[in-house]
Amino acid sequence: METPLSLWLRHHNVRLDNLATRKPVSKAARDSARLASPPMLDAMRANATRTRSCHVSDVAAATMLGAARVHGDSPHAARQSEVIICRPARLAYIHVYKAAGTTIFASMHDLCQSEFGQPAETLCPRSYGDYCEDLSVHDEWHLVSNYTWFTFVRDSVDRFESSVFELAKRFEDPAEQKGQCVVRGPKDDSAIRPANRRGDQLALDILHECLLEQSPVDVAQHMKPQASFLLEPDDVTFTPLLAYLGRVEQLAEGWSAIVTEVFGARAGAEVRAALMSDSMHARDRTSDDYGNVDPRFNLNVTSAHARFEIERAYNVDRLCLGV
Repeated sequence: METPLSLWLRHHNVRLDNLATRKPVSKAARDSARLASPPMLDAMRANATRTRSCHVSDVAAATMLGAARVHGDSPHAARQSEVIICRPARLAYIHVYKAAGTTIFASMHDLCQSEFGQPAETLCPRSYGDYCEDLSVHDEWHLVSNYTWFTFVRDSVDRFESSVFELAKRFEDPAEQKGQCVVRGPKDDSAIRPANRRGDQLALDILHECLLEQSPVDVAQHMKPQASFLLEPDDVTFTPLLAYLGRVEQLAEGWSAIVTEVFGARAGAEVRAALMSDSMHARDRTSDDYGNVDPRFNLNVTSAHARFEIERAYNVDRLCLGV
C-alpha cells in the first residue's frame, strides 16, 4: 500500500527518489540554527500581520484595470485547496501552488513521521486525488483552528513562468484536463497555439486568456493569485489563522526557522543544510520530468512591458502579500 507521501508526490508528478529532506550537521550548525530562528520568525510573523490587516476592497489598486479577480473559499480560507497538517506538532501549511509546496510537504511528512511517528495529512476534497484524507479544513475546524498556520509565497513573474510550464506539462495527461488553456487557448479546440506565438507575446496571450479573461473559479490553481489561497469567503479579508508568511526566495532561512521552533534545532539545521545543498528541491524546469514539453512554454519574460503586465495582473499579491 502506498503511503500518503508517495500518493501525494505521484499526483504532483514528483519521484520520491529525487528528495533528500535532511542532511547531517554539526553541533555548531545546530547552535547557529537556534540563534538564527527568532529574527526570521519575527520577520515572517510581521509579514503575516500585514497580510491579515490587508482588506482587498480597501486597496483600490488591487482590483484595478488589468488585475486578476480573486475568490476565497467557503466557509473558511483554503476549504477547496490543500492544507497539510502535522497533528502532533499542531502545525498547518496552506499549499500555495507553485511556491515550494512539494518541497515543504515532503519535509513536513518526514519531520512528522520521524519526530512523532505519525505521517503528515492532507486536508482536501477527495476529488483532488486519492492522496486526500477527504476531510476539509471545515471538517477539522474544531482542531486545526488552534494550530500554527503558515505558508510561503513567491515572486509573481517567476511563479507565472513556472505555472505556464507546469500546466503545459500537465496537458500531456488527458485524465487531468489541466493545461488546456495554456496549450490550446481558451476555446479548448483541437488546435495548438500558433507556432509564431512565443516569448513575451506568448506569455501575454496566456496571461490574458487563461487568467484575466477567466472567471476566478475557473482559473487553474497553479495560476490564480496567491492571495486567493488565503482569502475568506467574503473575497476581501485574509484568514486570521495565518501566523507566519515566508518568501520562497528565502525558503532555506524561513522554513528552517519554523522547523527549529516546532521540531527543534537539530531538525532545523538538517533541513537548512538540505535546502542549501539543493538536495530537497523536488524538481525544476530542467528535470527529465519535463522533457516532452514544448520549449515555447519554458518562458523567460524579458521585456519591461511584459513584466509590468504580469505584475499588474497579480497586483493583489504585491499589495497584500509583498510579492
